[in-house]
Amino acid sequence: MPGQLEMFKLFITEDQFFQFPLIQNMPRTLHIDFVQEERTKKLILNTKGWLGHSDKIIHSGEGPIYATKWQGSLIAWGNDSGVKIYDCDSNQRITYIERPKNSPPADKSRCNICWDRSDVIIIAWGHVVKIGQVKERAEALSGATKYVELTSLFSLEDESYICGVAPFHKDLVILTFGESSESPANSPNVPRLHDKQDTDLPELKILSRQGVDISNESLMLVDDRHPTPMDYRLAYFGDDQQYFLMSHKDVVMARPRDLADHLDWELKHERYQKAYEEAKKNAQLLKETELIQIGEQYLGHLIKQGFAERAAALCPEIAKQDAKFWEKWILCFAQHGFLQEIVGKIPTSSPRLTTVVYEVVLKHFLQRNKEQFYEVLKMWSPSLYGIETIITFVL
Repeated sequence: MPGQLEMFKLFITEDQFFQFPLIQNMPRTLHIDFVQEERTKKLILNTKGWLGHSDKIIHSGEGPIYATKWQGSLIAWGNDSGVKIYDCDSNQRITYIERPKNSPPADKSRCNICWDRSDVIIIAWGHVVKIGQVKERAEALSGATKYVELTSLFSLEDESYICGVAPFHKDLVILTFGESSESPANSPNVPRLHDKQDTDLPELKILSRQGVDISNESLMLVDDRHPTPMDYRLAYFGDDQQYFLMSHKDVVMARPRDLADHLDWELKHERYQKAYEEAKKNAQLLKETELIQIGEQYLGHLIKQGFAERAAALCPEIAKQDAKFWEKWILCFAQHGFLQEIVGKIPTSSPRLTTVVYEVVLKHFLQRNKEQFYEVLKMWSPSLYGIETIITFVL
């Protein structure tokens, strides 16, 4: 699976970071590249081939580098001034995306860089999100064949700090945290929009790529210190649609909810009608037994609440030609005193039920409603039940 490997050196005085692209079915003749990031110094592209390796400085002299992301031939990195992108194919820097104005210092609110496919870059810094598309130039300028066009720019409405960003289908998933007013990360020189309480939790938000809020949920991530936005991270694996939310003591994996998750949530919250309607709408995605099971839970809820007519009306739709289903629920209606509501729905062919079921219904009406008993006798063929058994009931 394509991805990347990150490697850190231990037992050295300088903070160094290495990033390797992992390429599926990589030919042996293809050289291996890696980026070496020396905090406060430079960004180095190391190319290793048959004749050894060579280092090329692709960035230096602008202070610390806070984030590096590699996608295909493109390397993006962020420092105090903004984000730059380097194209390994043309060996040129193709763009510079300015850091948002009035954003907090980079060591207080992390620069977050994420690639969506090979041509869309997502940058989040402070409470601002920028999305850019890599495009080919019609005519190359000074050898550069690519450029980046900004397609979206927005700020979070609550102006909380962004701790991580990732693509979520056509939308974005964003991990945010709003610091409390007593947080050591806050100072007169750092923008603070409103005071927070120590009990504030990080939030996982789903937003459109134009910044429209779709959903959000608070997260109970363990952190026994006074947390700041730098204490939380979001990482993801695009192919598997897996998201990892991290604090100093917790790693939580999240994934998109599928139909099964949604139906399970509806049932756990006793929203049986909603669950059944959603299951029926997406019946092609479910096994027939799963749809019936959800329908049965809905029937049980209706009978328990006394809505026997609604339950009886649903039985043909749910049971169809399942004789065992019919027999089970006819007896359930009988146990709750609701045979009057179901008797008009009981099938006499396709499927034909066991004789005992028809006899139970007749005995019930013979003992409680003789007029209904005679109506059912006229409606049902004598072949459905044992005549001698009915005579015994009468005597």
